[in-house]
Amino acid sequence: MCRLVITEILKQPTVNGRVQCIEKWSTVADICRYLRNFNGVLQIMAAFVNSSIYRLKQTWDRISKQNKQVINKLQILVHSDGKFKNLRDLLTK
Repeated sequence: MCRLVITEILKQPTVNGRVQCIEKWSTVADICRYLRNFNGVLQIMAAFVNSSIYRLKQTWDRISKQNKQVINKLQILVHSDGKFKNLRDLLTK
């Protein structure tokens, strides 16, 4: 799934197309979180920090503030600090 997200973003010929694609995938990741599909969230967030996607500075500058907040929230959720403590805490709720 990670490669699918990366490929879909990089296939877009324009910056605006990449912005829309990243925003779409961030929405999909948030829906996955709501459905408790944490593997899906982890895969999409892994795609966002892949070097090919992370280096798209102009694209990331155009992402809306709301979507950046969603992405940051999900990145914190799946961060590997403390053996995925945030994710484990959410699973036990």
